[in-house]
Amino acid sequence: MSYLRTAAGKRLKYLLLGLAALLPFQNCSPFQPGQLNNAASSREPDTVANAARFQAAKDVIQRNCTACHYAGASGGPLLFETEDEYRNARLITAGSVSTSKLITRLRNYTAPIEGRNMPPTGPISAQDFAALTSWVSSMPMPTATELFTCSADEPAAQLDARRLSKSEMLNSLRRLLSRPFGATEAEQILTGSVATFLDRIPNDNRLPFSRSDRSFESGHADAYFDLAEELANAATNSARYSRLVTTFVNYSPAGCTNLNVNTLSAACRDAFINNFLLRLWGRPLEAGSGELVAYQAEFTGAATSLQAVNNFLFRAFVSPQFLHHLYTDVTPVAGGPANLSSFAIARRLSYHFQLANLDEALIQLASTSNLSEDTNYAMALNALSQSPAPMLQDFVDDWLKLYKIRSIATPSSAKWTQITTGLTVDNNMRAAMRQEILDLVGYLHQGGRPVQELMTSNVSTARHPDLMRVYGQSAPAPATFNETTAIRLPADERAGLATRAGYLYNSSDTERPVMRGLHVMSDFLCAEVKGQIPPDAAMTVIPSGLLTTREKYERATASSSCTGCHAQINPIGNAFANYNAFGGYQRTEPIFVDGTYRQDLPVNARVNVQAALQDNVEIEDGVAFSRWMATSPHFRACLTKQYQTYTQRLPAMPTATSSCDMLRMSEVIRNNGSLSDFLRAPAADARFRRRTLSQ
Repeated sequence: MSYLRTAAGKRLKYLLLGLAALLPFQNCSPFQPGQLNNAASSREPDTVANAARFQAAKDVIQRNCTACHYAGASGGPLLFETEDEYRNARLITAGSVSTSKLITRLRNYTAPIEGRNMPPTGPISAQDFAALTSWVSSMPMPTATELFTCSADEPAAQLDARRLSKSEMLNSLRRLLSRPFGATEAEQILTGSVATFLDRIPNDNRLPFSRSDRSFESGHADAYFDLAEELANAATNSARYSRLVTTFVNYSPAGCTNLNVNTLSAACRDAFINNFLLRLWGRPLEAGSGELVAYQAEFTGAATSLQAVNNFLFRAFVSPQFLHHLYTDVTPVAGGPANLSSFAIARRLSYHFQLANLDEALIQLASTSNLSEDTNYAMALNALSQSPAPMLQDFVDDWLKLYKIRSIATPSSAKWTQITTGLTVDNNMRAAMRQEILDLVGYLHQGGRPVQELMTSNVSTARHPDLMRVYGQSAPAPATFNETTAIRLPADERAGLATRAGYLYNSSDTERPVMRGLHVMSDFLCAEVKGQIPPDAAMTVIPSGLLTTREKYERATASSSCTGCHAQINPIGNAFANYNAFGGYQRTEPIFVDGTYRQDLPVNARVNVQAALQDNVEIEDGVAFSRWMATSPHFRACLTKQYQTYTQRLPAMPTATSSCDMLRMSEVIRNNGSLSDFLRAPAADARFRRRTLSQ
């Protein structure tokens, strides 16, 4: 038995899994957009009057707040040198007094938070309060170019070591096993006995995206060992062993002639090791590094070639080079970032777009071309960015939390019975709702459609009969279609992702406007609710009677302790009042009192989003709101930040505003560019082919 499979070897290997991944990256902190330009924002107030208001506000804060709120204090500092610092600390919202924490926490404010107001000694003077409100209310909103900027000397990312996500691991294994066994048998392996061990890998943390999970715990190591054991056994059973060895040796036999899989010669053994690890690791073994010798040792002392290959596979599947993203194959450049090798560039592209290691075409390209050279790189980028289906699905699934679409429930209420009449409500329909959204985004990408159509398209990809009934759709979407042949839903009922059943459904019999508002604010606008949840929030009673859902929730949240937050949330949720709890379109809402139907009341979806977004805009309904979002800087900035967080595997949404990647992506949207161009924007710059080395 291989030493690594003993108890002592397993403990040692756990250390190696962590250390081998991290040692090449000592002192290498995770890439953060805020590190790209260390200088504070250079934006200054536009006029002398604005500058004077800001200085007056700083003087007020200095006199009233800094005795407690100084640098290093438990409550945090309150005195900053620039307006941007106040914004980034989320103390103020430009142009909005009612959503600026610095003001709403003052005792002078009209809707105080009992026990939480400042200063503790009493209200500040009326003159000082007026100075603060004048500063905030007069502060201009940042423009799109101010949100994202790009420095000419912005460095490449540091590319910190981190483990593969579960999706990346599964896709890589699927691609690897399909080589000797074909796609069908590879899937049988992964969904058979191996699936049990894949399920033992701790779930990725999906906050904010699964790929952002940076944890590596004992549970991961234990699961990786068990998975490697099962994979090695499955790949070398009597029905597969010969195909496995023959396939990988024949990729490049080198000195291996007269292959005998039962008694591997040294040359055939080395060909197998080199060819297999090239495809598992995404790079050739490094000459003179001892890598080949280390894996040859797994063949020493094994009773048979089959057992030796089994030992080798186990060691390969628990190697840090497979389990982690490692970009150590670089060429240092004096005075600048290191150039990634062609294989490192190919790996980064492949994991970026396909969530998997290299296919044969990319291996060939990296073997024969210098991907640091612009023409060759463009060839690889174009090939991969045309088929980013795995990445696109993974991003949308995480971004809109489609994996959290609630399991179909059947509340025993008269209203639920009415809105689901004629539908077979089950988890097949739940899966169809999720798939419709993924298919729509895939269609927009493949069709070269503008990014803005994520929020405006009325194209239907629904094929499930019950989902079609929700939409009033008479025929299923064809397997393939274009802008001319596409089935379209009524333009006054559906516009983009926020109006699809999978996004609106909530498994209850009511529309839940508060939750809808929170989701839209978070997913499409990156707007945070400013305020504190009152201690008695859980005791809020939703009134009954002849009231629409909107009227019930407006009355329930009308108290002074609730209105600060709900003035922001409710309008956005109410804009979608034309959709029932299942996403069906409604112009009137059936009203039930004590379980008995009383009458239909007209739906009112007209709202103003001033409180939440500082835009004094009257919105007619969810369709109008979706179309407004499509062209707003709020959506442009939010989608850019969401995608940046996903692609760069950031642990939190970026708050810094300097990043060439983000500027490039936001400009694609602003210029009505395609979803395809937006998705490839992070990889389009030369920085993608380099990494900053730790000091």
